[in-house]
Amino acid sequence: MTTIVVFVTILATSLFMWAQFGNVTRKISSEYAQFYTDKLVGDLGSYINREIGIAVSASRNSAIVDWMKNEEDGQRRAAAFQELQTVLQVLHDKNGFIALEGSKQSYYMKDRSDGMYIEAQGVLNKANTADAWYFNTLQETPPYNMNIEYNRLLHVTRVWINVKVREDGRNLGVFGTGLTIDSILHNIFSKYQHDGAKSVIVNGQGQIVVDSDSSEAEWDRKELNETLFQYSDDPLFTEQAKDYLADAGSPTVIRMDHNHYQYAAFAPILDSNWHVVTFFRKNALYAPVNFKFIVGMFLLIVLVLSIAISLIVQKIFTAPFQKLKASLQGKEAYQNHSIYGLERKDEFGVLANSIQKMTDRIVQSVPVGIFLLDPKGRLLYGNPCFLSQFDCETKEQFQQWAQQERASLFARQEDLDRVQAVVRESLEECFIEAELLSRRQQSFWAEIHLTKVPNQQAGYHYEGILINVQVKKYYEQNLIDMAATDRLTGVFNRHHFEQTAMGELDRHERSGVRCTLIFFDLDHFKCVNDNWGHDAGDEVLVNTADIVRESTRKSDIILRWGGEEFAVLLVDCGLAEGGRVAEEIRLKLANWQHPIAGVVTASFGVVQRSGAEAYADWFKRGDLALYKAKQSGRNRVVIDEA
Repeated sequence: MTTIVVFVTILATSLFMWAQFGNVTRKISSEYAQFYTDKLVGDLGSYINREIGIAVSASRNSAIVDWMKNEEDGQRRAAAFQELQTVLQVLHDKNGFIALEGSKQSYYMKDRSDGMYIEAQGVLNKANTADAWYFNTLQETPPYNMNIEYNRLLHVTRVWINVKVREDGRNLGVFGTGLTIDSILHNIFSKYQHDGAKSVIVNGQGQIVVDSDSSEAEWDRKELNETLFQYSDDPLFTEQAKDYLADAGSPTVIRMDHNHYQYAAFAPILDSNWHVVTFFRKNALYAPVNFKFIVGMFLLIVLVLSIAISLIVQKIFTAPFQKLKASLQGKEAYQNHSIYGLERKDEFGVLANSIQKMTDRIVQSVPVGIFLLDPKGRLLYGNPCFLSQFDCETKEQFQQWAQQERASLFARQEDLDRVQAVVRESLEECFIEAELLSRRQQSFWAEIHLTKVPNQQAGYHYEGILINVQVKKYYEQNLIDMAATDRLTGVFNRHHFEQTAMGELDRHERSGVRCTLIFFDLDHFKCVNDNWGHDAGDEVLVNTADIVRESTRKSDIILRWGGEEFAVLLVDCGLAEGGRVAEEIRLKLANWQHPIAGVVTASFGVVQRSGAEAYADWFKRGDLALYKAKQSGRNRVVIDEA
């Protein structure tokens, strides 16, 4: 009875499939053509995306950006060119260009065996149509754009990638690269060539730029005198194709009337007005075999072998796979367990050994710590990366050390308490960022992810991932330091004072501690820059900051207020003491010989905060005292005793 039901079902299904086979074949053929066309676009897009990614990364390089803000600075220029040479070495055509917004100067760069070749291209002019690409790039909203040109002299097609360089909402210029795509397209077309199908690349007007049937040499001589509309006299195809090109969105397939091709698949190329068009016959990319033969053979096999196959599958496969499944669950809970079937010599044994090796290889080689804990928090397994973080070679070595000095795993008691709470309360999952200690008491920061997973042996266990984030912590602290300090002198900047020091002053105000502020400004500093250059001026600023450090306490806050103006916040210090410190700094500056600029004096204003005086009023009094010192002849200290 079962065999009859199976036979009738298969027969009815076969008849239905026969009726629908034509439609299915056409639909599958269309899907294959679209997939085929998308692969062409994807391969080409991967080349272009790689170049875009490198160009965008270069546009954010600190050395390059720093030079573009300070074009005349030779030291910054040298550092930027060194970074640019590194960028050129990884670009596909090893070339690039950079245009500076300040001077409108543009440069072309090429990486060669003897170093980086740099050629100045002249000054960009908005009135010059050849320079329109630059001004269009800056005006457009996207961070980058592309333009494509065909060089009739060199017979090459090139994609130009233009990336805006911006900082703090201000345009600094454009960095980009040129990608010659003729040979790339030839390789892609060769890779996906099919009989009964051909591909072309067309522009927004339907003109054929590249033809997969042409050789690479023929591309070099190709003129834009062929269009995709020549492939069909069908007006409906022409209308639909023009509609697509006018408003290209998602890929599409259009039916056409042609001696060799019945369909055309369209897909846009990333951020350009180019499109890949694939012409194909119905069975070119998907060739179905004889359906009658398939149905007949299928019916015969089902009728003769259905029962036999069922018994064989039950005996040979079902039972072993059930055992394999159970052993995999055991291995999930205890990584050092072997799975079922490793000793078998048949195909199942080969499969079991492959699974065993694959899981071991993955767990052993990943660059993150993987570990398992039992319901009591004891280590069941730790991969080599996990053990190495704690300077241990084996699980037993880790367990012995951890049992003796469990608390010493964590630098902070609260982190240990959190992990113990997870285990004690059987929480489903948790994430902890903690400072850990190795067996040699070396500290490192790590992210710990714990997830509760059920198993048949113990009810549940915890799967854990440990990621060493020490480098991340270092960079975070480095960024904090960079945001708070002046890069040239190393003292605090005004932003840090306004964000951090104000809070300190509020606390001192509540406790009644006196605070005195010293403002001072280097005399005639502009002359130093004008006569000796900015390098000499920077040297004066650095030396001044060093002298102030020598004359103040560690608890005092030194900041560069701006330009050649400095300030010193003296905490728990009265006005008289503040005047003494200011005079000491003044005398040292007046007797200090800078290697290039010589003696550079300074004028000082000293002011003590009165009770709950507003900060703006306090700073204004200090600035006024500084102004009086300058008006009185400079190189002196004026104390505001109001």
